[in-house]
Amino acid sequence: MEHKTARSRSTRTKAKAFLTSHFLYFYLRSLFPTHKEFDYRWEWNPWTYAKKLAALEETGKNRSKHKQNYPLPLIVIFYSWVGSFVGIAVAAIVTQYGFSHLDKPLLIGSFGATAVLIYGAQQSPLAQPKNVLGGHGIAALVGVTCYKAMGSEWYSCALAVSLAIAFMLLTTTPHPPAGATALIAVTGGDTVYDAGYYYVLTTLFGVSIMLGVALLWNNLPRAPHMKYPRYWL
Repeated sequence: MEHKTARSRSTRTKAKAFLTSHFLYFYLRSLFPTHKEFDYRWEWNPWTYAKKLAALEETGKNRSKHKQNYPLPLIVIFYSWVGSFVGIAVAAIVTQYGFSHLDKPLLIGSFGATAVLIYGAQQSPLAQPKNVLGGHGIAALVGVTCYKAMGSEWYSCALAVSLAIAFMLLTTTPHPPAGATALIAVTGGDTVYDAGYYYVLTTLFGVSIMLGVALLWNNLPRAPHMKYPRYWL
């Protein structure tokens, strides 16, 4: 009996080792190009590897047809810089001088990430108005609800972000910065906690200011290839 048990354990151990090794093999293989796609021979000049990688990127099977070419023209960078400065500045000025007496979070950290999208990557599906407004609104609502139900515990943080992602995907309004909006609702401190569901309204108001600036700035007559939005719904 002991002999059979030992043999069974040995078989299970070998099976686990076999499955683990094959999983690691195929996983690592998916991370790196094959020998047919990339020349792995030793090169004394490090720049040769860079040229090889560049050639692989240009001829790779998974190259995106919509890949963004960087660096962008200086005029595009200039417009993105000015637009993001004005957008954040207007939201900050309104917060500091218009609503300071309310002590409500009108300008939150996730807006910085939103600025990157609506002023620097305007053509991205994630930067369109319905994604910006819908994503932040859903995330703020979910975050406040999770905090009120479970407090600022670790599982509340995880649930707020994961539920926000799920609802954004269900409503086709994914907006990556909104994940931070949900997390801020749970970890933002007394100012956010005291705001309660007003946090949803102030978040939408603040991001609407930035969105309004983006709509004006990105559609100036001389704005280079920055027409925004691509669509509304």
